[in-house]
Amino acid sequence: MQENVIEVQDLVKQFKVGGGPLKPKYEKIINGMSWHLKKGDHVAIIGQNGSGKTTLMKILAGIYLPDEGTVRVAGHDVKRELDEVLKKTSFVAPALSFLKKLSLRDILKFYGYSIGGEIEPAIKFLDDFGAGFMIDELAEVLSEGQKALLRFAIALLKDPEVMLIDEVTANLDVIKKEKLLNYLASKKDRISFIIIDHDVTTVDRLTNKLLMLKRGGTVMKLGDVNEILETIPYRYDVDVMPRRLIKKDYWDKYEQPWRGIGSHIQFICQTKKEVSELTTKLLDDKEVLSFTTSGLSIEDIYFFYLLNEDYASSEGIGRIGFEETTLF
Repeated sequence: MQENVIEVQDLVKQFKVGGGPLKPKYEKIINGMSWHLKKGDHVAIIGQNGSGKTTLMKILAGIYLPDEGTVRVAGHDVKRELDEVLKKTSFVAPALSFLKKLSLRDILKFYGYSIGGEIEPAIKFLDDFGAGFMIDELAEVLSEGQKALLRFAIALLKDPEVMLIDEVTANLDVIKKEKLLNYLASKKDRISFIIIDHDVTTVDRLTNKLLMLKRGGTVMKLGDVNEILETIPYRYDVDVMPRRLIKKDYWDKYEQPWRGIGSHIQFICQTKKEVSELTTKLLDDKEVLSFTTSGLSIEDIYFFYLLNEDYASSEGIGRIGFEETTLF
């Protein structure tokens, strides 16, 4: 039987949002959440604003403590064994900033001394990513991408069992992003990754599970990515780039469900025949600059389950027959 690397049971976390000293008012950001993750699995946490994603990550990292319920990370209770939790977890977040007048070497020494770790592996990591030459430069000259790499170098000082990552590849260029994803993927047999990221490629490469949270801090669904994709009642997307902004009812003429995504229009299809018929029409539409077709991806899970929790009422989607589908 596989060991659980994360166990969350009846978790509640609330914060004071008003009221007076005698009658403070609290809001529950996480309200009775329960889930677990087995060793060897890796999870992406997704949810709309207000679902408690960042609060949950900070509890797993030991920054916040639960108000109610229990949380165990790498076999240790975050309330009763916080020191052990901190030894075995690293939290990589954009909020980690650095004293501008310290060099990278001094920053690594500070964190290394704090946790009792050696800085040589972190220096090698920076060198492998082309930032080693800056080891004696001051932090004030770092680009945002270099700061992101420094955060990972610090996280690796612990040789963690669990790595919590908020926005894995933010501010990295395409080449360094690909290299970092390859590097982290090579550690998946030793490190359990728990990430918050809106980048579909990152989620695809680093995780095999999705934890979907509802507004108010409860679990909507936890499951294997492919299993969740199977619950979506369509199979294909046709993404259209219009030449100009057009009134939304223009797209109704295609009699195919659609949704607006920024400046794009995305049609959804249940069969290859629908894709073929739709794209044939789009080729003759002078208002269409370009279009692409694809099968389902994690992006569809975002749109289907999270963009609008009452998805059947979303604009342009009314003809797909969702009433026969169990969403949650």
